[in-house]
Formats: sequence, structure tokens, C-alpha cells
Amino acid sequence: MKKIVLMIMVMAMTVVSVFAQDERLDDFTFDTEPIQRESIPYFAVAGGAIVGFHFGNYDDLNKQLAATGFGVEEFDGQLTLWGAQGFTGTVFVPNLRIGFFGMSGKKTQSADITTDGVTTTRYVDYSIGQSGLTLDYAWVPFKSFAILPGVSVGRGQLTVESYQTATGVDWTGFSPTNTYQTNSQSLENGYWFVKPELYFEYALTNFLMFRASAAYNMTFGSEWKYNNESEIANMPDTFNANALQVQVGLFLGLFNY
Repeated sequence: MKKIVLMIMVMAMTVVSVFAQDERLDDFTFDTEPIQRESIPYFAVAGGAIVGFHFGNYDDLNKQLAATGFGVEEFDGQLTLWGAQGFTGTVFVPNLRIGFFGMSGKKTQSADITTDGVTTTRYVDYSIGQSGLTLDYAWVPFKSFAILPGVSVGRGQLTVESYQTATGVDWTGFSPTNTYQTNSQSLENGYWFVKPELYFEYALTNFLMFRASAAYNMTFGSEWKYNNESEIANMPDTFNANALQVQVGLFLGLFNY
């Protein structure tokens, strides 16, 4: 009989203990802690070929060519710039990248001009060359894809050159004297530029990357020269290298992101 009573008491105490634990379990919350997502680090060392499209304003040039009777078609459309760029990530500042680039391109309009029964070919070239340094910061939203806002600074030159020549010029005609058959002249605009830009880059492999970008070329400190020497007065302020630029490129190197 005592054993039965003892067993009943033990069972009762066990039930009370279980209910007490259930009550304490109600005080606990099982909300999951937010998962900490670490940003993907970026590092790259590479060099490659770039092709840019410069959407310049030719209005002032076209007006001058028409007013002075150059006889060539108007300039329009984008100017294609060919070049190269190299860059490297920095060790001290994560996701920061520095680099350098150079690019240039030329558009040409031409026409056959007949004067006093002599036909000559007249050309007008419009060209731009730029080189500078780049500073970008990478954000990697997912593996192998990076978005990099940045800025480029450097030096550039816009050149307009006109020249004409007759067919079959004799060697003895090579002289410092210009004639209506053969002559040349040029306008050069040296300038500094600042170019805010946004890159979209995808690493096809750890060693090959494709890029597309957009930027706006802003120039300052420009100085016009005639035939690389004389200063030019009354140049319109709107005749400059300010323009939207779009670029694509293919790079070889090491891409770790």
C-alpha cells in the first residue's frame, strides 16, 4: 500500500513539473534572427580595348562651313572613339578602383571642288583625343556583376582641320606656298575635362569581362589655336567637346567578385 501511495505521489509531482515547464515555454519567443547578408567584395586587375561614341554638337561648325563656302556636307551623328584602358582594385580601400585610359577618333567630310577648270578634293576633319585617370567604386549586387559609379579627369583636344589637294601634284610643287589647289589649315582646342560616369560590368569568366557604360564629358580651361600657333578671337562658347558618351569594352585580367 505504501508503495502505491509513493508511486502516485511521484507521478503527481511529475505532472505538476511538466505543466510548470509548459507555462515557462510560453514565455519564450522563437522569432528567427535576421540573416546578416555580407556584401560581395570586389577586386580586379585588368586591361582591355574600349570603343566610345561621342554625341557632340556640330551646329557652330556646320554654320561656319556653310557661311564660308567649304562645299562639304554637314557633320552629324556620333563620333566613334577607339582606345584602351587599364585599372586595378586597391588593397587599402575595399571596392575602390583606379585606372587610366586613352581614346581618340575622327570624322571626315569631303567634296570635289572645281576652280578655273581644275578639280580638287577638299576635306574637313573633326577629331577628338582624350586621356586621363579614373576613380570608381564598385557595388556587386550579385556574383560576377558589378555597378561602378565613378569619375574621370584628364586632358583632351578637339581639332578641326581643312585641307585640299589637286590630283597629280609634282614633287617640285611641294613648297611652303599655299594655292587655291593645295592648302591646309587647322583649329585646335586644348581642354581639361571631368567626366562623371556609370559602368556596368559582367565577368564572363575569372579572366574575361564585358563592360557597358554611360558618361557626360564636361570641359573647362579650353584654349583655341589656329595652325597650332595663333590665338583665335570670337570663338563661340558652345563649340566645345561637352557631350554624352556611351562606351563598350572587353577586358582581360583577374576578376574576383
